[in-house]
Amino acid sequence: MLLLLATFRDAVAVNVDVENGVYKLQEATFDTVVKKFPAVMVKFYAPWCGHCKAMAPAYEKAARRLKKAADETSDTVANPRLAKVDATVEKDLAKKYEVQGFPTLMVFKDGEMFGAYHGGRDKDDLVSYMQTFSLPMPVGALVRAYYVALGVFKDIVRAFLPGKYRKYATFVFPILLITPSLLLLSCLCCCGGGGGGKKRGATGKKQRGRAASKEGEEEDEAKADGTGEKEAAAGGSSSSGLQKRKGRSASPAGPSDAAKGDDKGEESKKKSSDDTKEE
Repeated sequence: MLLLLATFRDAVAVNVDVENGVYKLQEATFDTVVKKFPAVMVKFYAPWCGHCKAMAPAYEKAARRLKKAADETSDTVANPRLAKVDATVEKDLAKKYEVQGFPTLMVFKDGEMFGAYHGGRDKDDLVSYMQTFSLPMPVGALVRAYYVALGVFKDIVRAFLPGKYRKYATFVFPILLITPSLLLLSCLCCCGGGGGGKKRGATGKKQRGRAASKEGEEEDEAKADGTGEKEAAAGGSSSSGLQKRKGRSASPAGPSDAAKGDDKGEESKKKSSDDTKEE
């Protein structure tokens, strides 16, 4: 059984055409190749397409680079590969994967459709993107997004800059990518610090206002206590004055009334003595 499986694998390997490191797939060999390797990029092309012809040299160089990297390792199947399909011949495959234009690049991971590739089409772009599939999932996804964005940036540079300046795009892109994040972070930090300062200032003002109100209340209470004491003192002095004035006015009246009484008594005694004498 194992011998039959090995023979079948060898037969499949012989039947798959390889052109400049690129696997040329047919409907009979398509599933076998995309399931054999951990990741496979498939280019659906048309022989008459000018963009396909322009892309072919970079695509073949990238395929040879990946094949060489696989040969240098002990496991030649553990590295990604590049393949191509002539959509004008394999029309069923083109219809199955909904190919609308040329070239269309499809990526397959572990034998399943992963998605379309829209990144750069230089040799380094293709190699770097395909090598990310050996990374862990979160890291690999971030790195793939970075390389796709870099490819788009290179296309923009090609449209506006001469050829001698294009090679510097790879060095400038990380700076342009990080700068907005740094500016946003600095703005958040500044706004956060300013907001905190404003809050602290408002809190300080409130505290100072409360302290001032407390001091004012204490002053008012002190004034109220002082005026009360003064009024109490004034009230005491006035009452004592009144009592003194009343005492003065009452004290002379006492002796005069007593003297009048004595005079009346003496008069009555004289009358009584005179009456006795007359009798």
